Amino acid sequence: MVNPETPDANPEMSRPGDIGFGYFILVAAQLGLLVAIIQQFKIGEITGFVKIAPLVFIGFVIHAWLPRSLRLPFFFLLTLSGIFLLLDITSGILLVSLGLLLIGICHLPVAFTTRIILLLFAGACLAVLRGWVHTPWSSLVMPILASMFMFRLILYVHNLRYEDSPASLWQRLCYFFMLPNVCFLFFPVIDYNTYLRTYYDNKPYLIYQKGIHWILRGITHLLLYRLVYHYLLPAQENVQDLGSVVLFMVSTYLLYLQISGLFHLIIGVLCLFGFNLPQTNHLYFLANGFNDYWRRINIYWKDFMMKLFYYPIYFRLQKWGKTSAIIISIPLVFICTWMLHSYQWFWLHGTFPVTAVDGIFWGMLGVLVAVNAWFETRRRKKRSITGPAWSFTTALLQSMRILGMFLFMCVLWSFWGSTSFNEWITLLSVAGNSPIMDYLVLLLVLLLVVMLGIIIQFLASRSRPASPESKSDFARSAVPSSVFALLLLLIGMPEAGTVLGPEAAEAVASVRNNRLNKQDAERLEMGYYEGLLAPSSFTSVLWTVQSQTPKDWVNTRESDVTTDTNDMLLYELIPSHDAMFKRAKLHTNSWGMRDKEYNQEKPAGTYRIALLGASYGMGEGVENNQTFETIVEEKLNQNHSGMDSTSYEILNFSVGGYTLSQKVAQCNQKVQGFSPDAIFFISHTAEIKWAKNHLTKLIREKRDITLPYLVSIKEKAGIEDGMSGTEIKRRLQPYEEDIVQYGYEAIVSCARNHDALPVWIFLPKTEEEMPENEVKITQLAEDAGFITITLSGVFSGHDPDLIQLAPWDKHPNAWGHKLIADKLYEQMRAHDLLRASAGDG
Repeated sequence: MVNPETPDANPEMSRPGDIGFGYFILVAAQLGLLVAIIQQFKIGEITGFVKIAPLVFIGFVIHAWLPRSLRLPFFFLLTLSGIFLLLDITSGILLVSLGLLLIGICHLPVAFTTRIILLLFAGACLAVLRGWVHTPWSSLVMPILASMFMFRLILYVHNLRYEDSPASLWQRLCYFFMLPNVCFLFFPVIDYNTYLRTYYDNKPYLIYQKGIHWILRGITHLLLYRLVYHYLLPAQENVQDLGSVVLFMVSTYLLYLQISGLFHLIIGVLCLFGFNLPQTNHLYFLANGFNDYWRRINIYWKDFMMKLFYYPIYFRLQKWGKTSAIIISIPLVFICTWMLHSYQWFWLHGTFPVTAVDGIFWGMLGVLVAVNAWFETRRRKKRSITGPAWSFTTALLQSMRILGMFLFMCVLWSFWGSTSFNEWITLLSVAGNSPIMDYLVLLLVLLLVVMLGIIIQFLASRSRPASPESKSDFARSAVPSSVFALLLLLIGMPEAGTVLGPEAAEAVASVRNNRLNKQDAERLEMGYYEGLLAPSSFTSVLWTVQSQTPKDWVNTRESDVTTDTNDMLLYELIPSHDAMFKRAKLHTNSWGMRDKEYNQEKPAGTYRIALLGASYGMGEGVENNQTFETIVEEKLNQNHSGMDSTSYEILNFSVGGYTLSQKVAQCNQKVQGFSPDAIFFISHTAEIKWAKNHLTKLIREKRDITLPYLVSIKEKAGIEDGMSGTEIKRRLQPYEEDIVQYGYEAIVSCARNHDALPVWIFLPKTEEEMPENEVKITQLAEDAGFITITLSGVFSGHDPDLIQLAPWDKHPNAWGHKLIADKLYEQMRAHDLLRASAGDG
């Protein structure tokens, strides 16, 4: 092990600027391109990496020319800069202090056992803060602290017990305080000995270029993940036949690209500062067996488990025989993996999930790896000493093994992403709806994949073996990396859309923003979380959003501003209530509206509007006087524009999370008593999905469904008690537009029965560049008898960061509500809505 405090004997490895000026310029230019791509595609936007990326570039430029003795101290200071760049001063100081305290306990001048007890006590105290005692800083500081220490501290303490060559203070500090860890909570488990051994263990320009290559590979994986996440992964209720079953399983497994992408990105950044760490994942989709899969995917985790669990268990059981030791120790290791994943989830998310699905997944994988290992030990004894010459039979078998392993992991991964075994079986069963021809087509595709694998193996056998690392390797990596990075940068430019065409431009736009896909966005906005997501959600943007969301940031139904009801509304705002909701003051009047006080009887000379909306209308995360409803009401009363009415009232019946059927119930139960002149219905692009999801929820919770059209649709769909949510949604799929059509007609009927004008308003979400379903739902509204107006383009030309509440919450902030109010007021005047009456409509 080389101590960085002492210059190496190799002058090229120790002097300032040891990279060489020419190499430095090439690496810095490539890194500049990568930082531009990170900014353009918003890589790690939610986690803050977009802000850290320029710091990485500046840090590398300075670090590369420092003497070796100053590089680790500089890296530590760079990490501190990242911490204070992303966190407030108090949280940053607390994070660093707690980290130094944990490291300090490891080096107390007391017995090793005493130090372990003190660390366990400190961990228990932190666990209480993480899981049960919520402070303003715990949800922000604790996950980052945990990500830095929950596994690396175990490896560090394990090494301390057997340490024969003490490391320097800066080596110890930098092992825990790694710059990318400030942004990425799901972090590879870096082995302490490997970290020490590989620090500048090769020529600097080769280490730096490897870092560039891995960052680019990580970015590529992340962009591919976004394409899969947005365009391939179907919602479970849309899985209707064999093709969609296969697509769901394959795309679910491909979501692992996010983890491999993040890990490549993280280790690539560390390589830029001399930490020549090995790769974290290696062609895991090409594993040819369970042991091979275990060796290829999340290699750092595998090494961690082997070092701390497998070898100690194996050597203790070896007295029972080698075969018995293998067959017993490997499944035990996977059981430990299951528990440690829950342990990891606790520190990052605040709860400790232990589910049957997790147990079956890890147990099955452990047994299969153990059986595979047993067969491998037997096969090794019979293995020929001849070289691996290419043959058609060998290539055919290899292709079939790789394809079989890939398909099996697709199936197993889809199971891991399910909430229950029954739900998963129900999902698979719909494949029986397909004709025999679909199965023949699938078989043909699989045969073509096998043949392609044979061809690739043949070509690989004819290629020249890789040469040892040299300057030519640097060029072979730098040139294609630069070209590919430049190509990505050009494709990601908004102007490229005019060249690529509208469809390609839309795809690039969706990839350029790391937003939730449709189903996750709906689940987040509507608050449909019935327990934790499966651990496979580590591969979802949704997990990233959730892990960054403060504990006090909950949806409307889970907050203390609502009370449950025993009807179709499910919940409503508490009347005459004051509270903090999403860190903004929220006040309700005596009628349970987020609005000022109104008399139920309409005053003479008043034009009254009833607003039926959800979270946007209610104004989640902004003050009462900042909602667009309040602003429009003030504008109307300030600028009568020659209207006959002397005053205007907009009664805000909006409640976060409300869907169409809840608004129908509101109209029937609450609105009519206030004698409105107009009913404004706020709609979003997800109207159809939300309406279907709410009916599913009513059925699952066995609520009394009082709207006749919903009862009729339930009967037509053949829905029975005890069906899973996914199956109910699948059966409702053919009727989802009918649910909306009938609901719209009910609102229009309610309005006209009370001489009110029915007005339907389309309001896009803040992150929607090209709203979907707008034409379809607008037509449904017009057919139902609404006067329709649209607020499309209300957020166009505005930076989403400036109009949204937070990176983890895309609802409009005060400025966003001001934009909505201006557009709505303008449209109301353009449509002359205030002069109209129900009869005119």
